[in-house]
Amino acid sequence: MSEDLVIPHYCIDLIQKVREVSGKPLVCRVEYSRFDSELRVARNADKFHELLCSPDYRHFIVHFLVSALKKIIRVLEAPKNMRYVPAVNSGGDLPIAEKAEFERRTPALSKGERDLFSRLMFDGIARQLTSMPIDLRVEREIKQTLPEHRPLQREYLERQVADLIPHFDSAVRAFTPERVYNASSYMHAALMLEAAEIARVGVPEVLKDTEIEARGRDLLSILRSIEEPGLPGDRKAANAWAQQLGLEAWYDWTPLE
Repeated sequence: MSEDLVIPHYCIDLIQKVREVSGKPLVCRVEYSRFDSELRVARNADKFHELLCSPDYRHFIVHFLVSALKKIIRVLEAPKNMRYVPAVNSGGDLPIAEKAEFERRTPALSKGERDLFSRLMFDGIARQLTSMPIDLRVEREIKQTLPEHRPLQREYLERQVADLIPHFDSAVRAFTPERVYNASSYMHAALMLEAAEIARVGVPEVLKDTEIEARGRDLLSILRSIEEPGLPGDRKAANAWAQQLGLEAWYDWTPLE
């Protein structure tokens, strides 16, 4: 991390708590990523937890740290027999029907290009299912428990709302299999709606009074109906979204150890 990065006291408290409950530090690296940030919780053989931050979001490193530390604590505070983390098959491929539809929509692409994009779409949907519900639950916890952090949190969520708008462009819809596009859009909508509420910004025009907005609100209703705290509630939330979207087979949960 940058030497001039100022870590606020509440973040230092979380860093110390993670060391206490896990005996391991959190290492943060800034380098290219498909996502704004990625967290890997340490297993027994690992020497540290790892957080990867995209350079494009360097300004929000402290927010990513707070979110990552909260997530690590949630995992390690769960009973040992309930410490599960998401497992995405990064070599996975779209189901036969969706891949055939994708091929029909992209006649100009080579087979190799279609195979690559198919795997990327599968991986992207699986990661949405295993991250967005948990991210939103953690963002709510951060808002409720760390009032000092709210200005940076709101700034990040406002940026996230803006960054997701291009997903709804007609060009994206044109080449994406319908079921894949809908599932991804509904999850993006839920994230945008919740982020907009926490950040106190308006709902983007691209969502207003659309079927996508309605389905996104359905996912948020499911999320808010789960009162169980911590990791067990996180798993229930992700599984409930997957069931609602008919995507239960796209990911799994694996014991931390």
